[in-house]
Amino acid sequence: MEVNNVTFFRRVLSASILTGFVMLSVAVTQPEPMDKLQKDTATNVAVTVQPRIYTPREQVSSRAEKPAKPTTDFTYTVKQGDTLYDLALTYEVTVEQIMKANGLTSDKLSLDQKLLIPVSGTVVAPKASKPAVAPKKTPSVPVFRARYSGRAVGELIHWNQAQRIFAEGDVATVIDVNTGYSFKIKRKGGHNHADSEPLTASDTAVMKQLYGSWSWDRRAVVIVIDGKKIAASMAGMPHGSQTITSNKFPGHFDVHFLGSMTHGSEYTKSRKPLVDPDHQAMVRKAAGQ
Repeated sequence: MEVNNVTFFRRVLSASILTGFVMLSVAVTQPEPMDKLQKDTATNVAVTVQPRIYTPREQVSSRAEKPAKPTTDFTYTVKQGDTLYDLALTYEVTVEQIMKANGLTSDKLSLDQKLLIPVSGTVVAPKASKPAVAPKKTPSVPVFRARYSGRAVGELIHWNQAQRIFAEGDVATVIDVNTGYSFKIKRKGGHNHADSEPLTASDTAVMKQLYGSWSWDRRAVVIVIDGKKIAASMAGMPHGSQTITSNKFPGHFDVHFLGSMTHGSEYTKSRKPLVDPDHQAMVRKAAGQ
């Protein structure tokens, strides 16, 4: 009986061991769950990329259809985005031909610029326009060329002698010392000095240009007559009578020489003729003193 119990125990133990071994084998050979398999193999899955489909370049165009090539040279107005290279391709000419035909030194274009397109192949460079030359201005009055330091110089000759050189009715030339302008006068008369008139309207215009507006201001002048230059002074105020009516000068004016005097009138307080210091100063200036 004791033997049987041992035998029974051994059989039970063997059966238990066998059962455990079978279960272990089943567990080892059992396939992994799908979600775990996907996690473990996710990094090894190859990704298939679909290739891009490219359109051949000949089938793509960002420009309008090429215009028919003109048969003669023509003028083109530059539009936004135009370049010399594009225009050369469009009209089957070279960039150099366009630049030469238009006298261009740069390939930069401006909107609405006019370009000659030489489609004929004959390129004639445009002639450079000559800069406008202002017409020479002709002096409105004759200019005297002074011999001494840019101004005329006369000789100091006393009135007693000067009135005989420049006698009544004589025509002489007046040279303004400050400007060199000259005009002609005629002696009307006068005993204390030479009452004179501009010979013509043109001579009056020169005198008016010297003064701007008529006045008694004294000006140093040189009287030229018969080749002789005499230092003198003049006042630019028309007054009194006149003998020349076509010169547009209403009256006559005074020309003084060394030692000449004014008229005895309201011009002086004493109403007597006197030597005017202002005139005498201008006479000496005309003599270079």
